[in-house]
Amino acid sequence: MITPTIGRKIWFHPAINFDGACSDPSQPLDASIAYVHSPTLINISFADQNGKMYNATSVRLWDGEGQPPSSYYCEWMPYQVNQAKAR
Repeated sequence: MITPTIGRKIWFHPAINFDGACSDPSQPLDASIAYVHSPTLINISFADQNGKMYNATSVRLWDGEGQPPSSYYCEWMPYQVNQAKAR
């Protein structure tokens, strides 16, 4: 598992129309970690597909194992996962 730290880039999968952010669910949204509560719970800033900025608190950071959470969540980008496995 990758340790979340402030400033790291991640993908955000919002619930449809999360906090007014437009969302095409076929693509994740660009996000950055703003605060780390635990290895699996973070606060983020994110941009919708038009580049408008939003924030979300207490977002689950999914590790890719099993089914993804049923509500909104974040995950590491495939490149980051592959780099962590190579170490």
